[in-house]
Amino acid sequence: MPYEIRWEDKPHVVYMKAVGVVTEEELVAGIDEAIRLALEVPDSLVHTLLDCSALEQLPPVTVTAREFRRMMQESPNRATSTLSGLNRVMRLVVEMVIKVTGTHVRIFDTLEEARTFIHQIVASERQIAQRRDDIE
Repeated sequence: MPYEIRWEDKPHVVYMKAVGVVTEEELVAGIDEAIRLALEVPDSLVHTLLDCSALEQLPPVTVTAREFRRMMQESPNRATSTLSGLNRVMRLVVEMVIKVTGTHVRIFDTLEEARTFIHQIVASERQIAQRRDDIE
């Protein structure tokens, strides 16, 4: 299987890792799983860490764009997504997909940079929720 999808910090962060050459069918199956995980926690914002350091090739741009858009539409509680470890060519393709789909994606050179960014967002969200609870 060319990908791994799991909770890193349920219900806030999903970790996805793509490996090798990902076909259209495999991308669709991976996005289906990512949507399923987000829908498990409808009352939480779900952020995504996508590790592309072992990725060799994505499906065509049109397929990748369609699936990114579908992931955002079918899991409305999905918030910020990050990508890390892209080579130069894939980064250009992904940047084009981001522009076309209007998805909320940040690109980082390393997984650790992406992880730090996402966990800072989650910490901020937890502080806001705590303040809201304190007020009520």
